[in-house]
Amino acid sequence: MPFFAIVVFWIGFAFPLPAEAAGKTGLKSAAARETIDWSSPEALIRALKHRDSRTRQRAAYALGSAEGEVPVRALVAALRDQDRYVRGNAANSLGRIGAVSAAEPLRVLLKDHDGWVRCAAVSALGQLRDTTSSAAVFRMLDDGDECVRREARSALVLMGRVSTSAVSAAMASRVPEVRRSAAAVMGEIASEDSIAALAISMADADPTVRKQAVISAARIRERSATGILLKALGDTDPDVRTAAAGALGRPGDERIFAPLTSALSDGHSGVRGAAAAALGDYGDRRSCDALLGAFSDNEPLVRVSAAGALGSLGCASAEKQLIASLSEEPAAEVRAGASAALGKLGGRKALKALKRSGRKDADPKVRESARNAFEALERRL
Repeated sequence: MPFFAIVVFWIGFAFPLPAEAAGKTGLKSAAARETIDWSSPEALIRALKHRDSRTRQRAAYALGSAEGEVPVRALVAALRDQDRYVRGNAANSLGRIGAVSAAEPLRVLLKDHDGWVRCAAVSALGQLRDTTSSAAVFRMLDDGDECVRREARSALVLMGRVSTSAVSAAMASRVPEVRRSAAAVMGEIASEDSIAALAISMADADPTVRKQAVISAARIRERSATGILLKALGDTDPDVRTAAAGALGRPGDERIFAPLTSALSDGHSGVRGAAAAALGDYGDRRSCDALLGAFSDNEPLVRVSAAGALGSLGCASAEKQLIASLSEEPAAEVRAGASAALGKLGGRKALKALKRSGRKDADPKVRESARNAFEALERRL
């Protein structure tokens, strides 16, 4: 049973009635619920009209296991019940049944004054996978209720393909969160339409939207998505460039190598560090010299990433500089990274340096890294 359905079930049955309502219905309500045959769809349909709201709540949820158009029509009618839990449970049941014929009434319910009911309605539309509802669901990304916004994103992903006009409308929203959510959804859908939509997001004035477009493009393993990432390396915002650099460690695409290597000279240390790590993932030893230069960067973050990439690529030309860093490098995290790299690319000289560092370095994490690297290198040699 989906998480949302469990929440609906619990609220429908366990949420306490207001004191004044409990005083009026009390024992009479309990007795009414006990006399209903909860296994009978016909009895459940009749129970949807019971004067006791809890009876209607339970019946609305229980009908989610029924089949046929008759229960669907009864549940659609229950979407107009005065009790919010009846409306929410009815929406949830229509989603579980897969009642595509109820899509229009559920879209109407998206305008309900109660956030919990709207959340149930948008969740149900997602379960129906009704792509004709995508425009309405996209609009819910701007809802004031967090549950509604979350379920709208999930529903759009379940729908898979969404209308171009719906995407365009979301991308043109005046609310950055809506545009950002739309970019996130397109990454999760990862359809042919996603690339064009994300290209639009990359022109957004808000850097958080552009960053989300980069994150989404990174999830799509297509050459056209790589083009978006490469363009993002030239973005004015360093967070966008950092996200792009970090996502470009994809072996096999020659377009990536030169821009990623150039990013090692970016004015922002986060970009340089991400580029160094990505070059390690890219797997081309032509970057060894550039990474060796990055190992002298003035920011420890960059030096750590460069050390990791040098080790991953097996850049033997870096051995001397890595060994020297074990005694000269002031940042412990860099010494630890250099130790790990030497465990992958070093020779006999590195073995001796690692043994000394594993015993004498002032930092326990460096000593541990050096000992592990020493053992790995000893086995390799």
